[in-house]
Amino acid sequence: MSNPVQTRKELLKDLGKKGREFIARVILSNQKIAEQIGINTIDLQCLNMIDLLGGEAKPGEIAKMTGLTTGGVTVMLDRLEKKGYIERKPNPKDRRSTLIHLSPKKMSKLHAVYESQALSMEKILSNYTDEELSIIIDYFSKTLSA
Repeated sequence: MSNPVQTRKELLKDLGKKGREFIARVILSNQKIAEQIGINTIDLQCLNMIDLLGGEAKPGEIAKMTGLTTGGVTVMLDRLEKKGYIERKPNPKDRRSTLIHLSPKKMSKLHAVYESQALSMEKILSNYTDEELSIIIDYFSKTLSA
């Protein structure tokens, strides 16, 4: 844990530094994973976003979640479709739109790549109480909505 004699200012500074280091390491790790599976990091994160949406998404939802333009999303989806990671299907609820579906076969390979990271995270998180985990979740939720 932290040094109990640290002031709030010192704690916030330390948290900021640790946060920057964490983000840098995650980005570098994701770059390595993207290279392993033959796609770029933005495409990898798009797959993660669609996965978080349950494996299915509209291109507009992807644009909103990623901050990419709709044109940029179209180009990215073209690349992912060409490599077999996604499939475009007509939306049964709205014939004017398309749904993006993840390839279960390709995603199982990607999930296998992430499995060792997930196990490491589980081990780290096992040291926290349910209340502390709730605080961590609250922090991430507030950060994501800021």
